[in-house]
Amino acid sequence: MLALLDGFERLNDVRYLADARTLATWIVENLADRTGISFGGFYLGYPDEGVIPKPLIKAKSIENNADIFAAFSRLAAIESRLGNNPDAEFWMDQAVQAGDFVMALFDDRSGCFFAGTVPVATMPGLGIDPSGSRRGNDVINVFQFLDANTFIPLAMAEAPRYRDAIDWRRPVNCVRSNFKRTIIVNGKQFHGFGIEQETLEGPDGIAWEFTAQVVSTMRLVDRLYNETTLEVDVAFYLDQLRQAQLAAPFRDGGGIVASTLQDGEALPPIDQCLSTPFQCIPQRVGLAATAWAVYAERAFNPLSPVRAPNSNTDLLVEVGSARVDHQWQSVPLGKAFTNPIVVAKPASQIGADPGVIRLRNVTSQGFDIRFQEWDYLNRIHATETVSYLATERGHFLVDGGAIEAGIVQFDNSRPGRASFIPVNFDIPFSTTPVVLTVVGSSNGKDAVTSRLRNVTNSGFEVIMQEQESHGRHAQEQIHWIAIEPGIGLLGDGNAPIRYEANSQSGVDHHFSLLEFSQLRNPCVLADIQTFKGKDTVALRYRDLTETGIWMRLEEEQSADSEIFHIGETVGYAAFECQSQF
Repeated sequence: MLALLDGFERLNDVRYLADARTLATWIVENLADRTGISFGGFYLGYPDEGVIPKPLIKAKSIENNADIFAAFSRLAAIESRLGNNPDAEFWMDQAVQAGDFVMALFDDRSGCFFAGTVPVATMPGLGIDPSGSRRGNDVINVFQFLDANTFIPLAMAEAPRYRDAIDWRRPVNCVRSNFKRTIIVNGKQFHGFGIEQETLEGPDGIAWEFTAQVVSTMRLVDRLYNETTLEVDVAFYLDQLRQAQLAAPFRDGGGIVASTLQDGEALPPIDQCLSTPFQCIPQRVGLAATAWAVYAERAFNPLSPVRAPNSNTDLLVEVGSARVDHQWQSVPLGKAFTNPIVVAKPASQIGADPGVIRLRNVTSQGFDIRFQEWDYLNRIHATETVSYLATERGHFLVDGGAIEAGIVQFDNSRPGRASFIPVNFDIPFSTTPVVLTVVGSSNGKDAVTSRLRNVTNSGFEVIMQEQESHGRHAQEQIHWIAIEPGIGLLGDGNAPIRYEANSQSGVDHHFSLLEFSQLRNPCVLADIQTFKGKDTVALRYRDLTETGIWMRLEEEQSADSEIFHIGETVGYAAFECQSQF
């Protein structure tokens, strides 16, 4: 399911999303524990034994529930970006059911996660120690597996709900203390990890898939706490994985063998696998071991509940300015965009009447733009200048920080007062970003603008406002781009665009100077980051120079004549302009 969601996000093919939704729905309908008296979470599944009807296995795996949490969290984030807010809330609720089950099985005394739960009256066996706490029909299986202490950090430690729930270094230390193995084959030592604390049946051995998982988890935890504590261990076990590739029995020099056993070459072929409670891991090149070794080498987390960031080399960005009046005009995009997000505001202050910038028909080739006066005015307006920024949808690491772009659907067509809707970033920023928005469609004919509040490093809230004498508005798309504050470069190395992002509080209905470092031919975009004053308002600017710009808040007067507005925080980003239309 995670692979399907990643396929949708990278290829924009809705078939991947449809299949992920189908899988998620099946999991909820068939595996959710709805008793309300147990530890919660999702059951293990159904047996492969060919029996029809298949009985539901009512044990629960902590590893599987962590995977479900990550997959449902990713699905919820996608639904939110698509504007499907009820679906996003539903899938996030289901994710929490899985995640809270997992966290309930953390053993604070040992710093390890237990394996899961089994039904009451389950007998002890390989990998099963039903001596833990009981809740309803669930008894905690206190047996400890390595992957219960690697999959859980990989799938959950980055999630805001669980980031500070425990010290995520503790599961890593649990693994380092309890699952290490040293194996000698033909006089050569190999170091790695086993899935159990000790091999219960057959010769001892190293499971290379799980060794690579340990490396991935170490790298994640160091990054999570901004430390380098585990770097020595990471380097050591990455070298051991390379030794397994090049020198372990039954190697092929390309992939990684799944296991290496003590004196494994001397064993009969039928015994050439590492025995565990649930599988016998063969001493042959394996897909899982090879894939996890690649993930470990590249510091890639395939179980992340948030989308992995793209690199700056993947980022297409275009910055320009356009001269616009009350009539629609087309602006072409010169880059080969796939799913462009475009923001454009504020407009200059040439014409005296207030209004807003509107976009429509945003495609990979370009977009339409105009200045729309508020509806109580004559709707004819002088030519203004406005800057625009276009980039691909997604989260990107750039020289100077990060940038993320997306779309949210906002529907204010139903009776009743409109409410702010939340938007969560794919990946939290290291600090509060500058968020730029614009209404990017024109389904409703009345003038409308977007307003923000509660901008944090993890997301923001947004609403649409018509003039004060109006109310409801048709569903529209709101395009948004969030940029980490600071000075940096956007785009590939061939033609990077210098930028500076910042914010300034106390901007009101009088013009205020917003300064930036010297930029040649600057384009400046800005948006109001707060909602201290509730009257409908938009930004306007004058006197753009290479080191600053004057901006003010401009209220409309459809309901009353006053134009005073309390000071708000304005976020702004200045770029070296590329195009002018």
